[in-house]
Amino acid sequence: YMNRYEEKLGYANKRGASEVLAVKIQEDVIVYMAKYHLMTEGWRVTPQNPNATEAVVFLGDSFTFGIGVQDEETYAYRVGEWMGRRYQVFNYGIGGWGTHQVYALVEDGWLDHISAQYDRVPVVYMPLDDHKNRLVGGSVWDQAGPCYTQREEGPIDNQCPFSPVKPWQ
Repeated sequence: YMNRYEEKLGYANKRGASEVLAVKIQEDVIVYMAKYHLMTEGWRVTPQNPNATEAVVFLGDSFTFGIGVQDEETYAYRVGEWMGRRYQVFNYGIGGWGTHQVYALVEDGWLDHISAQYDRVPVVYMPLDDHKNRLVGGSVWDQAGPCYTQREEGPIDNQCPFSPVKPWQ
């Protein structure tokens, strides 16, 4: 509902500030109903501190994004509040992402503008067990995601997407 095809990542949130009402109903029972607010770049809203000299970047999946919870209930938002808004907080979580998207995001320089703007930028990433499955192309929604191969010699190489399917176009 919020995704767009992104060549290096498989998919990402649509760009443009927006508000999304997310509702999950299971067996006629509302499991959750939450409003997500996305910033212009497509990332989840976090506490803002335009005077911050340091930032914290949260990378990850639906847990990091905060599927099913209001903006101020995401752990990235709560950590930002807990730190007294001393840091500028960025929530770069997207539902369904795994370690391969996080690696591609860093490898492709998506965080360079943040590290250039702030004196210090700790990065937080909490993998889940299922990320091993996602990393090898085992997620049906992520077949266009990045696919890395470890060569005998040399660095990890981004060889392919798992398939040429572009489900988010």
